[in-house]
Amino acid sequence: MTFEVSFFSTLTIHAADDLRQTITGVGRVTLELAPGLMQDAGYDFASPPGLVRAPVVWSNVSISGGSCTNYRVVPSPPTKFAFWLGIDTRAQPKAALVVSPDGAETHIVQATCQGRSGIPAGMSIFTPGWIALYSLDPGSDEEFKIEMPGATGRAIFAQQEVTRKATLPSGQGRVEARTVIVVTHKPPKQD
Repeated sequence: MTFEVSFFSTLTIHAADDLRQTITGVGRVTLELAPGLMQDAGYDFASPPGLVRAPVVWSNVSISGGSCTNYRVVPSPPTKFAFWLGIDTRAQPKAALVVSPDGAETHIVQATCQGRSGIPAGMSIFTPGWIALYSLDPGSDEEFKIEMPGATGRAIFAQQEVTRKATLPSGQGRVEARTVIVVTHKPPKQD
């Protein structure tokens, strides 16, 4: 069974020093699902765990507030994320998607601080925010999981919009994200 997963997420970090960072990540991946891989976890079809990586493209990167001004940002090149999809087709059809960073994105940021232009520096925004939102127990199989109950027809298996908020570690601020996931079944080509 072949499925295409479309991923769109806008994430905002409100740091404790009034620094606000916003970023949008968009990705698309095709996953081949096989029976029996995750039967014990309740999915009768699943992609191989952690093997499918696809690029997430960054846009709408903005930084404002804090102790600096005149932020200039050069967005990171696309960053690889690992995708996993499990589907349960029994009485209550459902899907679960795991989206996990496979390394941090690095945006080049330059700002004016205390009247002086700073040296451009690398900054990761999406990856630490995503980890704060979806990492229930670091290292567990549950991290970064988005549940998608119900099927919406044969063409689109599931579509879900998730808004999630979390506090950053050590009281460094808060993060929120609006994520839209669409899982589309791609029927085999007819000859």
